[in-house]
Amino acid sequence: MEGDGWVVVDISEISGAFAPADEPGLSWDERQEARARLRRRPAEQTARNEKAARDFPEFGRRWHAIRQNLGITAFGVNANEGDTGELLFIPHDEAEHGHEEVYVVLRGRARFEVEGNSMDVGPGELLYARAGVLRSATAREDGTLVLAVGGLPGAYEPPIWAADWRPPPD
Repeated sequence: MEGDGWVVVDISEISGAFAPADEPGLSWDERQEARARLRRRPAEQTARNEKAARDFPEFGRRWHAIRQNLGITAFGVNANEGDTGELLFIPHDEAEHGHEEVYVVLRGRARFEVEGNSMDVGPGELLYARAGVLRSATAREDGTLVLAVGGLPGAYEPPIWAADWRPPPD
């Protein structure tokens, strides 16, 4: 269901990441430069990605690229679904991007590893992590679904009715 400027979708109907030639946003040259930057990412993140790919070859098969599929530009938002023992989010710290993230467990249970601490997070619970904090998540139950929302600190401007709103500087 959708209207002018809004849409309602079932997360399960949102496919994983895609990059067809006609995808709006980046030109071919911009996409190639972005790929080159990814190849220059910090060695420790590259090693974590490679290990995750070896240990969890099925990672991402039930990924839902919400931001990309809906054309959201103000923040990142994705979801991943997994069964018991499946990796939901690879170990990462967002240090190279500077993003802070919130993970919301919508269904099932997820085991988060955060800076060496393990914790189970259940439906309706969330975990917040600042940029630079190493985190990952694994499904603890079949059908676990976790929503991830991220963005740059300080980019959000509270509306005038919010308790933390401040008038713009002169």
